[in-house]
Amino acid sequence: MRIFSEKGISALATIGVMMVLSVMGFAVVSLVTTSHTMNTEQLIYDRAFYVTQAGLEYAMRKIYEGVSPVVASPGISFTGGAFTVTRQDRLITVTGNFGASQVVHQVTSPSQADCTELDVGNADLASNGTRIQHIQMRKICLETSVLDKIRVSWTNPGSEGMTKVRIENSTIYDQPPVPSDGLTELSDYPMTGNNLHNFNEINFTNDMEGKIFTVAFIFGDGSSESYTFDPDD
Repeated sequence: MRIFSEKGISALATIGVMMVLSVMGFAVVSLVTTSHTMNTEQLIYDRAFYVTQAGLEYAMRKIYEGVSPVVASPGISFTGGAFTVTRQDRLITVTGNFGASQVVHQVTSPSQADCTELDVGNADLASNGTRIQHIQMRKICLETSVLDKIRVSWTNPGSEGMTKVRIENSTIYDQPPVPSDGLTELSDYPMTGNNLHNFNEINFTNDMEGKIFTVAFIFGDGSSESYTFDPDD
């Protein structure tokens, strides 16, 4: 049986306290180190995030300027980091890098229909009611917008049909007559600038006075925009 003196017990207690304090000290150092590492990593991630946001703003600005938003590696520098931009159809991917951190964000580009401004407010009938004229369109974003198809319908349809579509000096459809609500495949009409484009002719076989029209403009990416109007107003 071991017998400890008071002095020995006191020494053991002191050693125990020192060991506890030592362990606590190591734990505190470990926590401080871990916290510092986490704060540094979060800071680097935050910087990469803001670089990516700058890339998104850049890409959308370019789209609305009618310029390609694509940025190849090594990218565009921004506050110590850099971003790249890729595009797959309408999907825009922005990758922001800062130090060892990388943030990727994807957005959907506006469609060709979104980027085409159409005005039917001045549409009227000419040539004894057989021609719609004064529809206008303008590309307002993207590098190119392509009018691909058109669907024209009208009230109280009979034997009449649409026979011709001409924009500026380009005839993009000419015969045979298309009945109301028929889908018409056009010769592609591309718009690359922000100029105004006039529909000089949408011709019909018969007098169309008194009819209300709905025209769906369908673009190269499959997007569309429909308008209903009375050209007699």
